[in-house]
Amino acid sequence: MFNLQYALSQHQQGDFNQAEIVYRQLFLENKGDINVNLYLGVLLLQTKRAQEALEFLQRAYDFQPKNSQIISSLSDCLFAINRVEDAIRIIEAEAVNHSDLAIKHLDLLNAKGDVELSFIQNKFEIYESIWPTNLLLKTKLASIAKQKGELIYAKNMYESIIKLAPNRKSSLHNLAVVERLLKNPSRALVYLKKVASLGDDSFQLHHNLGNAYTDVSNLVDAVKHYKLAIERNPHFEDSYRNLTQILFELGDVEGAIKPYQEAMQKGHVSESLVLGYCDNLIQLKRYDAASQLIDKFYSQLHNQDAIRFRLAKIQFGQGNLLLASETLENIVSLPAKQLLCMYKLQLGDANSAKELALELISDKTYRVVGKAYYAVAQRLLGEKEYIKSFCNYSKLVQTYDLPINFNGSESNVFCNELSAYLKAIHQTNLAPLFQTLTSGTQTKGDILSSSNYLIQKLKMFFDECIKSYGLGLNELSSEHEFIPKPFDNHQFVASWSICLNDKGFHSSHVHPEGNLSAVFYVSLPDVIGEESDMGHLVFGKPNFEVPSNLEYEYKIKPKVGRLVVFPSYCWHGTIPFSSDEQRLTIAFDIISKAN
Repeated sequence: MFNLQYALSQHQQGDFNQAEIVYRQLFLENKGDINVNLYLGVLLLQTKRAQEALEFLQRAYDFQPKNSQIISSLSDCLFAINRVEDAIRIIEAEAVNHSDLAIKHLDLLNAKGDVELSFIQNKFEIYESIWPTNLLLKTKLASIAKQKGELIYAKNMYESIIKLAPNRKSSLHNLAVVERLLKNPSRALVYLKKVASLGDDSFQLHHNLGNAYTDVSNLVDAVKHYKLAIERNPHFEDSYRNLTQILFELGDVEGAIKPYQEAMQKGHVSESLVLGYCDNLIQLKRYDAASQLIDKFYSQLHNQDAIRFRLAKIQFGQGNLLLASETLENIVSLPAKQLLCMYKLQLGDANSAKELALELISDKTYRVVGKAYYAVAQRLLGEKEYIKSFCNYSKLVQTYDLPINFNGSESNVFCNELSAYLKAIHQTNLAPLFQTLTSGTQTKGDILSSSNYLIQKLKMFFDECIKSYGLGLNELSSEHEFIPKPFDNHQFVASWSICLNDKGFHSSHVHPEGNLSAVFYVSLPDVIGEESDMGHLVFGKPNFEVPSNLEYEYKIKPKVGRLVVFPSYCWHGTIPFSSDEQRLTIAFDIISKAN
């Protein structure tokens, strides 16, 4: 005869069907058995039947309303059926008596989505006064702060945990991740190395070491750790992608895709790996190979929209624009709509493209690209609104020149010193695989986070210029809703240096992560001047062909020591130049809370 012990054993071994049969038999024999109600409810919850689980978990709770396991399970059930306030209420009622419930209470408040960190902090302080040394409680608040983007607070919390437990590997690792997000890769490396010294050999550690070494331009060690991450977890696609990027930029094109090939040969096949490998083949314009890859593993791929998205790119690459557009129809994902919007513009269907662009603009992630496509659609339709308002380049593209005397010397001397520093950190041989460069290289990491005194002095100049630009938007932002709003504070979100060689240029592009973007000219070939457009920064020309030949609408002559600032949605690129001398720049994106 089966008993509760047998049912629990089957449950723990994953035989949910047999466990449920026995639980239900036991329930019929004694509907008041608290354990049977609890475990049957938990099983139903685990098998995605929360509404059915509620009856049993509620009964168990009615019998023992102070049992922390029952409270926790019932709260999970209520949350699963969107009774969020009830889930929080029953947890909070007993949270001061059980530290595990206190932690869960903080977690639920965060999961609710509309609760400010300050409110969660207040609850934490109550629980901390009861359990002042509970590291799990502190870790939960640190994790919540990190999720909410309150990185300084998260950093302080992790540091307080490490003071209590200096060798706590998880906290050291999390602190390293936060430091990297705060653009402090050198400090991140210190913590990650300590985690390694404590015996951690996980794929997560090696992957994050790869990231941090990349940030400080130590590409040899970055490659080593990405390879170690792949050895320890051959299914984590991020490690493959990052390794591929570095190997490609170092000039090893075949070696760049080899990690994917070796994974497939060893049977490490997953949807994310196949799609990631496919993305790289498409970027390398190996369309037939990408198509064959999808055919080979089609039965193991379940995300049909993701497959169609890549098939459309392959069809486009093979010259079948109309078929590519048709392939994307009715896919609701925004990446697919972004691609479809571009294809509609190329087909000359500007009205459909405008509608798609407005959908993109309504989403924060795709807002910049949506505005860029909207401008192209208006241009194709002969509408002049864009050029008179949100793409009024003469007003929105602003230049700022270094003072003649800067940093205690002449500005040209400063730029020469900066040029020497930048050339030393350009370590790659080819342009990044997924970027817009031709015949040039791009630095890794966030260059404005460098402690180099030249960079930090220049960053102060950038700050002043961006503040000036932000205040100047007072007179412009009312002209169109797409124009960035005025602001008096800002944040650098990405920065890098570009070194262009002979015949080098940027194809036209936009910067999806910024509100504003900027480029600073450190050194220029002598051939860039007034006599021709070579090397000039140009605006308005999209990075794809359309039925009407759209040329650039505005240009800026580069000048050593000049900063050019503009909205991130403006199409911009450079005209190739012919010279043995290099063109060296620093570029960055910024965001502001106002936008």
